[in-house]
Amino acid sequence: MESGGSEISSLRITTPPDVEALIRELSARIAHARTATATLQVWCEEHGLSQGPITAKRLHEDRTSTIGDEQLPELGALPDESICHRRVQLVRGGLPLVEADNWFMPSRLPPEMRGILETTDLPFGVVIAPLNPSRRTCSIRFRAPGDGRRGETSLAAHGDEPWSPETILEHRAVVISGRGIPLAVVREYFRAELVSFAH
Repeated sequence: MESGGSEISSLRITTPPDVEALIRELSARIAHARTATATLQVWCEEHGLSQGPITAKRLHEDRTSTIGDEQLPELGALPDESICHRRVQLVRGGLPLVEADNWFMPSRLPPEMRGILETTDLPFGVVIAPLNPSRRTCSIRFRAPGDGRRGETSLAAHGDEPWSPETILEHRAVVISGRGIPLAVVREYFRAELVSFAH
């Protein structure tokens, strides 16, 4: 039987990205990162999410700024050491990426770094980069966008609290200097915009 010279072209079927897999990939990258900011910068560039550097937009204190009792031992604060709270939204261009609470020890940072944190929109991770920091993850929670179910991987006990509808991932971690000195405890709420390219 002759084909009549006609050719049937093959159609390439593309499968949309698995949002849950993307969230878990992002989580794994953050957990193994020196700083979340550097990892987010690479993630955004890879997936075409806005343009420019990531900056820290100060937020009003509409959520408690009290550090949890379970997090205090992670910092190893001495009785006379103060703990400062910085609540920011990390954005790239006009795109919100993360809301973060940061409890840090100003006495363990050089004076110039303390000044930068007080007067600029630079993220904490960018400011302390010269200290060769690393992260020790305390807990991770996941939720796929639009999914009411929530999975949790807990590496340290902590109180549960409601998420905003935009939150897909939460990390709690201790930031440590290259010399092994705890500098801060961070609680980060990663937003659905980080996987918006998958829709």
